[in-house]
Amino acid sequence: MIVTIEDRTERKNVTIRMTPQVKRLIQLIAADEQHYVSDVIEEAIILRIVAKQLQKNRSIKEIAKETGLSVEEITLAVQDLKEIQWN
Repeated sequence: MIVTIEDRTERKNVTIRMTPQVKRLIQLIAADEQHYVSDVIEEAIILRIVAKQLQKNRSIKEIAKETGLSVEEITLAVQDLKEIQWN
């Protein structure tokens, strides 16, 4: 399955190829959290972008300026990344 969604942070469309297993996993996550699948994919893209920026030792304000994400979105992503790191 191929999914194309708009990546707000990079202002372009992103095409993601998914195996049936990945598609099912995303559907389960979305159902569990009562979100749309596209929202789950968008969250994953934001996490990836924030993680890359943090690896470059960027501050939250620098990430916000460079990506167009809000400080709140970035802060939530950082918290999610910390949770992922500990699990």
